[in-house]
Parts: sequence; C-alpha cells; structure tokens
Amino acid sequence: MNELELTDYEQHYKNFWKDIVENPDGTLNKDQVMRELNDFSNILNEVPKVYCHITKNRVSKPNTLASAVISVYEDCQYEEIQDNYGECLSIVRRAAKNSCCICCDNCLACDATKILRELGELL
Repeated sequence: MNELELTDYEQHYKNFWKDIVENPDGTLNKDQVMRELNDFSNILNEVPKVYCHITKNRVSKPNTLASAVISVYEDCQYEEIQDNYGECLSIVRRAAKNSCCICCDNCLACDATKILRELGELL
C-alpha cells in the first residue's frame, strides 16, 4: 500500500503515533501503548467535566469540536450577562422608585453604597 492509499487514520498513525508506540524494529512497545492509553483515558474522563461546567451541561462529549464548545460557552456567557443586566436594572429601578427630592434615608444618593454592594454581588 503506497502513501496515497492510506486511510486518514492510517496516515495519522504513521505521522503521529508510529514513533511514539513502536520500537525501532517496528513492533509495538506495549508499555508505551499502555501509557498512552492511560493518558487518553484520563482525557476522556476529565474533558467532559470541563465542557459540562463551562457550557452549563449543554456539551459533554470529549470529541466535540473546539469551535462548537467555544460557541456554546460564549452563548452561556451572553445569557449570564443578560440575566445579570436584568437584575442590575431592577436594583437601580427599585432605588430610583424609593428616591426623593431631598436628602433622606430613601434617597438614591444616600443609598448609593447599598446599591453598589448589591450590584457587586451580582457581578
């Protein structure tokens, strides 16, 4: 079989794995194969945890394209910003509703520290 007839996975093996898992005589290095499979198993177990965390459980398969994971992550971030914006707006509206023209305990100016503290907890 010449190089043009190799399948994608055979070409990948030849270009990437061959020197890692084979002995100089072309036989498999069983110890090295076990080490590589152990590393790969760890990746298969850990990557879904990260994907689930950053995508709010929308992506979990470790073979999902990075571009898809990033896109879902950005969507989640946008949704969180929108939710926090709504909460911030509610706090400001509530404070404005309680404000008055003269300085008192209900005045927006007097209550600024409390409002900023509430907004800080959201962000």
